[in-house]
Amino acid sequence: MNFLPRRVQYLLALTLALWCMQGLFRLLFWAQISDLPLAAEPHLLKAFWVGLRFDLRVSLLAAMATLPWLLLPRFSAVNYTLLRRLLSY
Repeated sequence: MNFLPRRVQYLLALTLALWCMQGLFRLLFWAQISDLPLAAEPHLLKAFWVGLRFDLRVSLLAAMATLPWLLLPRFSAVNYTLLRRLLSY
């Protein structure tokens, strides 16, 4: 049973999707561009963690930018049946 409103579920799902995509892009960029070995050194892991926290903030800001559209019933993304089905899982 979902106790969160659909708008909150949508914002959380959007934030998570954006954050995962940015983390994936960060990993791909590091793997393709970096000449450093793939060893887990402490300073590299700390820099990666700082980057992930920054990505989370950017994802939250991007998700909050959709908030005014969620308040308008005609343009609200949570009224679409496909999105309702996805948020019900």
